[in-house]
Amino acid sequence: KGINNSLNVGLTQSLILGVNSSSAEYLARIDADEYAKPSRLHKQYLFMKSNNLILCGSQCLNLYKIEKKVTKWRYFEDKLIKKIIPFRSPFPHGSTMYEKKIYKLVGGYNSNFRTSQDFELWNRFIKKGKVSMINENLIYRYIAIDSITSRKRFKQFLDTTKIRIQYSKIYQIPWVVFYSILSLIISYLP
Repeated sequence: KGINNSLNVGLTQSLILGVNSSSAEYLARIDADEYAKPSRLHKQYLFMKSNNLILCGSQCLNLYKIEKKVTKWRYFEDKLIKKIIPFRSPFPHGSTMYEKKIYKLVGGYNSNFRTSQDFELWNRFIKKGKVSMINENLIYRYIAIDSITSRKRFKQFLDTTKIRIQYSKIYQIPWVVFYSILSLIISYLP
């Protein structure tokens, strides 16, 4: 059964409504501009079960329509995921599968974040269990240059900076500054 909002409540509220209406034990995420390999759900489910995971992402290929270029999300081993998660999301939101009971336990998506809600949620997930990623491209994202407006880019910069500050330790502040400035620069590059 599909869910239709009578008003535009935004992505975060739509995600909350979707998760709350689901009766599944595991939830998988994908956006309208993404394509998953047909084997994606089966592979992630088996990977999560065999590795006792609460959250799993995968590598992803970004396909740029106009420029006809491809970039790849890199693979991170589990130890590195734990180290980098306070600063950036190790995998795209659309590549994730997670346990609903852990989602509920940590309080779900934070409605105060209209952007970067996944990054904030993963910082709470990592404290409750094992997080990993599959070393395979299971998702393809089609990216248009104008997909994120300037206003949303700056809002995303502010949200990610808040999240980095909230989940980092005091001695990691130089990394918070580095990743925040880097993300701002990258978001405005053509």
